[in-house]
Amino acid sequence: PLYYAVAGAFAGVLGPVAGDTGAIRLTSALWALATLVATFLLARCFLRDGRAFLAALILGTMEGFVVENGHWIRVDSALVFFVTAATWCFAETLIREKRWFALPAGAFTAGAFLTKGFVGPGIIAFGWLALLAARAAALRRQPASDPPDEVRPARPASDFILPHTLCAAVFFLIAGSWMYSFRANGGPELWRDWFWANQLGRAFGTEPQLGHLKAGQPFYYLQTIAKYSLPWLPLIGLWLARVVRDLRVRKRVEPLSVFLAVWTAAIVAGLTL
Repeated sequence: PLYYAVAGAFAGVLGPVAGDTGAIRLTSALWALATLVATFLLARCFLRDGRAFLAALILGTMEGFVVENGHWIRVDSALVFFVTAATWCFAETLIREKRWFALPAGAFTAGAFLTKGFVGPGIIAFGWLALLAARAAALRRQPASDPPDEVRPARPASDFILPHTLCAAVFFLIAGSWMYSFRANGGPELWRDWFWANQLGRAFGTEPQLGHLKAGQPFYYLQTIAKYSLPWLPLIGLWLARVVRDLRVRKRVEPLSVFLAVWTAAIVAGLTL
């Protein structure tokens, strides 16, 4: 309900001036701008400010982001913001070890759920796993002058468990409250359409009319990513080739490339399946 609630509020306030369509379209533009800010903050967990700004600039000039995410009236505009913002907070928690960022991570993950259901937290979960892989890659890259792992004091498990427990509590409080209210007020038929058909049905392929399941088109998401990434697709291809080369020759990849490669591969594989 979240995208529609925000869009309805904008239509109510700005509709008399800009028209309902213009007011609602403005919400997509604002979600897109907020996504660029979240992208900069996420990139800054790995890069200096100048290169982090470049990351946001590249996203902000991609065809799919400008034309569709920034202009179309659809929930994906809000979804991509919440996914990026939640992943930024998890990066602050895992990469920069700022544990309290786990709280807004839970709230942003709930926002992704309230925008498009379970697919939002699912994509974020892939990002969380990719951040763990990047963290492991960063530890392996530490210079030989550092003390070996066996004598380096281990962090207590509570440094990992407690923040994520609080994150989960925030998520379930927000998402669970809405689910309970929706089930109580919407009735069993509407609940069946939303939960069993639109959520689980799309996930397991039993409701092909609700998703991108078309005969002879198994690579919908790969084709879509290629289109959305223009005009930067050739450079993305060169980056991917460098990652493969580093993995083959040096047996080691920089943490940022590990994060991006694992997250992208997991998302594409998960959505394609």
